[in-house]
Amino acid sequence: MPGGARFAADELVEIYARAHEPAPASDAATGAEASGEDSPPAAGSMADGYPPNHDRYPGTTPLYAGSAVPVAGAIAAAEAAAMPAEDQSADCAFFVRLAALDPPSIALGEGDAAPSIELRRVPTSAQIDRTFARISAVEQTVAPLASKAPQAAAASADRLMALACLTAVYDRAAVDLALARSPAIARALLVKRNESADAGAKLLASIDWVSPAGRGISRRLASRYSGRSWLLLVLAGGDVPVLASLADHDDWGRVNALAALILFPDTRLRALALAEKLPRGQQIEVMHEIFHAHDDLRPWSSNYALDARGDGEIVRAYRVFRGVAWGLWEGARSPDEVLEGMHRDAEKAGLDPTWEAAFAEYFALNGLNLHQLRADGPAFSRALGRWLRDRGHADLDVYRRVVAAVDLN
Repeated sequence: MPGGARFAADELVEIYARAHEPAPASDAATGAEASGEDSPPAAGSMADGYPPNHDRYPGTTPLYAGSAVPVAGAIAAAEAAAMPAEDQSADCAFFVRLAALDPPSIALGEGDAAPSIELRRVPTSAQIDRTFARISAVEQTVAPLASKAPQAAAASADRLMALACLTAVYDRAAVDLALARSPAIARALLVKRNESADAGAKLLASIDWVSPAGRGISRRLASRYSGRSWLLLVLAGGDVPVLASLADHDDWGRVNALAALILFPDTRLRALALAEKLPRGQQIEVMHEIFHAHDDLRPWSSNYALDARGDGEIVRAYRVFRGVAWGLWEGARSPDEVLEGMHRDAEKAGLDPTWEAAFAEYFALNGLNLHQLRADGPAFSRALGRWLRDRGHADLDVYRRVVAAVDLN
């Protein structure tokens, strides 16, 4: 949070010593020195030492905390002055994972009619505390924003994001509290979740997106929440502004929005059709985001399996990409193993040669960055360069980078 001043960790000792009135440096002697016994000089702080003492702090909170910590309420007041509540909730989409749009599950059988069970970890008390801290910060934004003029684009956009955040976080917290054997609180949170979802849906339905006010809200979402407005998908009607955000010139924002639209079952088919029109490089970036959607749920689900009907090119390409990304990020396999497997899979899937070149470049660039400071870096580079040369990809920029760094012979 902004405000305050930064200081190095070792200066904390100096700050404490000054605050508690240390004796002059000339008096900073140990008991042994005061009695005339020979001993090494006492270690000094940045102010040339502080008084000797034999305090011990066996607990988790030091005994001086009573005087070192401000009085009750002072910290909260200082934080409130330093960071407005709406700023604390602005980054909510960084705390809500893309997995919220399509949580991992286990199918209990085969076929479309087979039931499935969603995978969730039982939360720790620390995780529950963090969730409620986030809820508390966002709740503070909703009422003040609702009191502002409805034509205020910034207020409407911020309130939309706050309601979407609350909908997602209440939902997660309700499940966590149910798993933590607090069903009464879980039911109360579900009520709050439904209230936030209804309020968000009503606000979305009231916006005319082609009007000046609607365009202002779109601009606010694109500028302040670029790459995070996908969170609106948890609200009924949230697909409209998220789909509109694809026209944003911010590549990262467009990639994240499209990845979220593909992950969300209700918009998947439309989003896949849009992804077909992207340049090959951006298609790979979208696949990268989709692959990592479930990576916080190891060991159950280290990557995302895209389940989509039809035989579109993006769906076929993602199946090949998933093997490449797994070999790079999860399996730590050699270039020969990953890229040869990719070559076979791409031919089997009927992908054109431009896909193989794009997958090879993705693996090469990220693999070189991962191995540049490792002992096996030169060996990795040589194996990679030989494969690119032998498979006819010597025209790639990454190949020239490898040749400039290592001898392939």
